[in-house]
Amino acid sequence: MSMLKQVLAFCALMLISLSVVLAEKDTWIDGITLRAAKSSYKLKIVKPGTTGSSEEEKKYRLIENSADLHQENVDLIPITIAFSENLLSSFAFGEAYINFFNKHVQNDIAPYIKKGGKQTSDGVEYWRQSSTGINYLINEFFNSDDKDFINGKDKWAMSVDAEILFFNAGYTWGIFIPLSKNYRIFKIGLGFSLDYIDLTIKLNLCEEYKVISSEETGKCMGKKEIDKAKKELFNFQQLLFFTLFEKKTKDSIWRILAATGGLSSDSPFSMDYEKHESLEHTLTSKQIEFISYTYRF
Repeated sequence: MSMLKQVLAFCALMLISLSVVLAEKDTWIDGITLRAAKSSYKLKIVKPGTTGSSEEEKKYRLIENSADLHQENVDLIPITIAFSENLLSSFAFGEAYINFFNKHVQNDIAPYIKKGGKQTSDGVEYWRQSSTGINYLINEFFNSDDKDFINGKDKWAMSVDAEILFFNAGYTWGIFIPLSKNYRIFKIGLGFSLDYIDLTIKLNLCEEYKVISSEETGKCMGKKEIDKAKKELFNFQQLLFFTLFEKKTKDSIWRILAATGGLSSDSPFSMDYEKHESLEHTLTSKQIEFISYTYRF
């Protein structure tokens, strides 16, 4: 029930925002968009009091879903609402948007390894946190049961299972090169996104986190769940977007190669675990539309 209240509040907030921006237009809704698109997300978990963003703080990153292991992809619902464009000049515009995503479940999300947390033996890679991350977990985070589990295991690592439900809405401003009345290229600009996130995390200890490079998969071997947490929240994100080509007529809009990504990925939020101290998390998303068609009302 709390999730429903959050969603309704989110929708109300966005409608109020859009009413200000689009007050002078005759209609808010421009049409319905069908798109062939790919979306991905980045989940990071770090030591409390750090963001894990600077080179110095990256050693405190504990978890990061790996693109190498295909852990970033999330299903973007291919149908969405297209909002009316606010044309500011012959080459500038503002426009609202909304994206919906299917619920995503990702098990065995990888330890962050880019600060030395990788061992190789007989063609198999064993991933674990950096030495700094290992020391933090042992000395400040783990309880006695956790320490008993890792005792005598030299390849142990921490991994997580995540269940994510989110959608976002926002507004963008930008410029483009008009080729004619109906054709535009190189649309580029900035904007903001307000994301609704429903995130469930399970912390797991692995006897070893095993990666077979030829299969591009990672597996938490000898998995033991040590804790879990759940949080619903709104998260603000700054955006950069780019569209290569757009054809716009009174009846339809065609777009080719449109990309949107977050600029501010270092806005961590805390999650309270049941048996351990809280950890800091960041969650951002990006989308690429290969081609889209909008039927205009």
